[in-house]
Amino acid sequence: MSAAVDHGRDVLAAAWTGKPGRITLGQAKLLLQAAQWAKLSTRELATLVVNASGREQLDELSPADFDSVMDRFVGCGFRDPAVPMVTAAQLACLDEGRRRLGLTGRQYVDIIRKLGGVPSRRQLDGVGFMQVWKLFHDHGAGVPLPDPRFMNRQMIGLLHHAAFRAGISADTFTAWRVYFGGVPSLALLDERAFMRLLARFDHMGVRPWVPAPTASGEPGMATQAQLNLIWKLWWDVGGKAGRPGFDEAMPARLKRLGPRKCLEGLTLRGARGMIDGFLPPVIAAREAQ
Repeated sequence: MSAAVDHGRDVLAAAWTGKPGRITLGQAKLLLQAAQWAKLSTRELATLVVNASGREQLDELSPADFDSVMDRFVGCGFRDPAVPMVTAAQLACLDEGRRRLGLTGRQYVDIIRKLGGVPSRRQLDGVGFMQVWKLFHDHGAGVPLPDPRFMNRQMIGLLHHAAFRAGISADTFTAWRVYFGGVPSLALLDERAFMRLLARFDHMGVRPWVPAPTASGEPGMATQAQLNLIWKLWWDVGGKAGRPGFDEAMPARLKRLGPRKCLEGLTLRGARGMIDGFLPPVIAAREAQ
């Protein structure tokens, strides 16, 4: 795999043209590096990219798509200095704490090195961030942590249920929350940290259930029952699990947009066709068991 990825980097660099609004060559190489770390084949990487972004080629990925794909690798344990573990808003909290304490640049860096184990605050993971933040807070220079207002009760319950199914201890669950999110409670997780936690559970073989998109209820559009069925086929049985036959059954619209965006604009007729296409490989897989 290593030789294949190295060759892939060379081919990628030679053919890369760069497109407005798309990822850079450096980001594409970073994805290949992460794939090498995860020991993914070229086909497995392609499947991961489609599942996470709905796109088929690396040079088609937007910066948001890059984050979505990279979150899967980070959730499995991949680390690279170019991939931040804490947000700009969290770093701003530390910078304000430094200002309130009157720390020099050298003193600030020394604290980052001692508590975070990294040479730059931008390389802090959630654990290092929380240790520095707590130090400032204990010295009267604490800044309230940002609340992304992303999490809700259902999503918090989903993570607790996943932790229960994974059989991990409360201490381990807490450690993951701090490492991926740099927050004292699940309620303060942002979308990126939430997705990385989901990826971590998925890596353990536990697929937390994420509800299907809500049907619009408009005439001619897919019903909620249809969306629920397609979502279940995709999430539990097909695309997420990489079952044989699903690549062939997957409509071009689903590949292009990804499952959630695709279903949000699906018509009644389109839903029927998608279900008809998805059921044969599902039935075949069950008969083979």
